Amino acid sequence: IIHILQGNVYTDNYSIKHLTLRNGNGNVNATHYGALITDENHNTIFEDLLVTENIGYTASSIRISRSNNSLLKDIEFYKNHGGKTFRAATGYIPGGPPFTADTVRVVNCIFRENLPDYDTTLLFGGGAIVKGMQSKRDSITCYFINCEFKDNLSITPPPYKSSCALAATDGSKVYLVNSTIGNNTTTNPYGAGVGLTYSSSLIIYNSILYGNIPAELYIASDESWQDCTLEIYNSLISGGEAGIRVYDPYHTVYYDSTNIDLDPLWDTSGTYPYALTAASPCIDAGTLDLPAHIQLPDTDLAGNPRISGGGIDMGAYEYFLVGLPELQQKKPQPLLKAAPNPFNYGTYISYITKESGHIIIDVYDMNGRKVNTLMDVRQLPGNGKFYWDGTDDYGRELPDGTYIIGLLINDREIQSVKVIKQ
Repeated sequence: IIHILQGNVYTDNYSIKHLTLRNGNGNVNATHYGALITDENHNTIFEDLLVTENIGYTASSIRISRSNNSLLKDIEFYKNHGGKTFRAATGYIPGGPPFTADTVRVVNCIFRENLPDYDTTLLFGGGAIVKGMQSKRDSITCYFINCEFKDNLSITPPPYKSSCALAATDGSKVYLVNSTIGNNTTTNPYGAGVGLTYSSSLIIYNSILYGNIPAELYIASDESWQDCTLEIYNSLISGGEAGIRVYDPYHTVYYDSTNIDLDPLWDTSGTYPYALTAASPCIDAGTLDLPAHIQLPDTDLAGNPRISGGGIDMGAYEYFLVGLPELQQKKPQPLLKAAPNPFNYGTYISYITKESGHIIIDVYDMNGRKVNTLMDVRQLPGNGKFYWDGTDDYGRELPDGTYIIGLLINDREIQSVKVIKQ
């Protein structure tokens, strides 16, 4: 297979969903892109894709080029080989339409174990690159929101500098929001997990950069380009501001006092190794004071509400534990409701599930002790409603007070609601 999918020039307003893109081979084609290519395709949506085992010299899986208002959502980029597995780029075609800046949004996506192509001399490998135009600053804006970059490998020999997770270059503007970048490696001693080069801007909110080898961030350019701009807010950066490699004197770095330099205490033994443990300093350490053009998704990468407890957490995962009264949801469209609330003799519990599997609804007291299991079934996505009479597992009437009703799907705590029996 050369390319799996290619959008013809000026093909707009389409979506591609629920597919696996595998074994695209861009190395046998002059365009050097592995699985999916767009060129001048505007207003496009790519959603719920597994992109794996593709190969390409410049982008091993997906390239979005000169395509405004593109959305990539719920995509896993896994074990692709060659150039960065995802490439967003813009430019001007002589004789084509007037140049306009492009916008690309990447939401709830995972970039993991993407590797170099060992059959080539330049090798490369790694997560994502955003590339604009030297002559036009902010010529492309790319948002990475609620994304995870983990265990990617890049091999680029010196003197070139190398980023193993994310690169912003050539007049691009990149927002990294509530994302986790951990344990990525480049063999280049001048490289880092994230690279910022050549008149580009990188603005980071609520993110975690930790355990990347040999460093977390670098900034590099030369005098023929304008300076780069780096801003970091409410994020965990291993090594702090002093650990950012700034190779030239003319760049601008703003490192806010809300940032921290601590171990994020990831849940390395759990289902989601980069989720937070109860002791993590990242819990409630993020900010919701974000620019209006940044829209957070409803859920984190584990399917839990994106906002819970006293605020939003740093990274791609929200710490969430059913049964603790302090973790009340702020989600605008709850999946779990109880009415009436407060109640005297009973209340109706309504729920919505967006995935099939094992559904459990439990009741906890204010000490976190489970007092009743109201539902324990396997079912398809949908909604339901049932009556709870305020009793425990043995049919005994519970005393008046406050209780927590929690919804679990496939052993993940999804949402909880506080009810008052009086």
